Amino acid sequence: MGEVTLSRPQCLSRPRQWVEEHLEKRAHFAMMSILSGEARQQCRHCGHPLFPEAVHCPACRRAATLDADEHPSAGDEVYLMLVTANVLRLRRQYELAEAQCGEVLRQHPRNATAHSVMGDIARDRGNYRDAIEWYKMTLDLAPDSMADRKKLEAVIDRVYKRDGRSMLNRLRADVSIMLVAMVAVIVLVTIAVLVLGRGGMVAPEPAAAEPSSGAFAPPPGGSLAPRPVGPAAGVSAMVPRFGAEALSVEVALLEGLREQARIVDPNCEVREVKIDPLDGVATIELSMPRLWSAENTRNTILRVAAPLAAVAAEWDGRISQVRVRCAVRQDGQPPQLGLVAEAGPARAADVLHAPGVRGPEEAFAQIWWHPELAPEPNAPPYRGVR
Repeated sequence: MGEVTLSRPQCLSRPRQWVEEHLEKRAHFAMMSILSGEARQQCRHCGHPLFPEAVHCPACRRAATLDADEHPSAGDEVYLMLVTANVLRLRRQYELAEAQCGEVLRQHPRNATAHSVMGDIARDRGNYRDAIEWYKMTLDLAPDSMADRKKLEAVIDRVYKRDGRSMLNRLRADVSIMLVAMVAVIVLVTIAVLVLGRGGMVAPEPAAAEPSSGAFAPPPGGSLAPRPVGPAAGVSAMVPRFGAEALSVEVALLEGLREQARIVDPNCEVREVKIDPLDGVATIELSMPRLWSAENTRNTILRVAAPLAAVAAEWDGRISQVRVRCAVRQDGQPPQLGLVAEAGPARAADVLHAPGVRGPEEAFAQIWWHPELAPEPNAPPYRGVR
């Protein structure tokens, strides 16, 4: 057999032809899924739906000939206009697509398919609220259309999720502004107290008197003059470690600890993170299930709490200390506080970066256990989880 070769114009024209056929098929099948009760032309060889002016069947590639006396009806014209509008929508020619749908709605105001295509155009252009209204009108005309109902639910979910995120961002901005205003007021009040306290107490001048015979002379320079005593004397204003950004650090640290907890133990729930803006103490609220024995429960809590404390200690250099509070939950009973432990940044970091040298229990300087979980007085040190 001879080798089949293609000329250069044919090779260059095939990609464009394939794209146009792909768009035509995509629009055709999309319209066939939403159109109902309208006249459709079918291939006389395979029965595949055809466009009114189709020359060849897209399925079997045979000639789609019509009878001599067959003419397109009004339903076929509406169908062709809606298919054209859908093709224009897929090509992002939204103005032309809206014009096609507007012409259909002018002739047939109660055409549900035209309303649905207008909703698709509004959704693709990002006008989600307009798309919701178009889909609602479509369902009023065709209540049994499950495809339009799913489209409406998807657009509503997207709109409310976006509004929820924007509301959360506005709330965070408002809280940050409030914190900045509170810090500014505290600083101004502190400066005013210091200035008024120092300026209002003036040392009285000693009365000048001639020394009499046999009396002691007054000390030079007024070294025994009374010093001002007030509420600001001997008190220095403490500079807070965190300012208005304490809330954003808490939110970011909470997300980071939850990711770490999912890696260490999926049963661990990181409920809350609080940072004291004054002294920089970070408090982590955890929740762990109770196991079959107190020793296993205790060791599991330590194995999870130690890396979380290390992550919190290294999260921000202004954190001075980490306090871990772990609640133990059990089926049929309310959660009970099982552990309260404190760790410094250096001690917790050593446990995280050198796990073979120190155990999880050594990450904490102070540990309090619930009496039901407390180790026995003569029990050996931490041996790991069995």
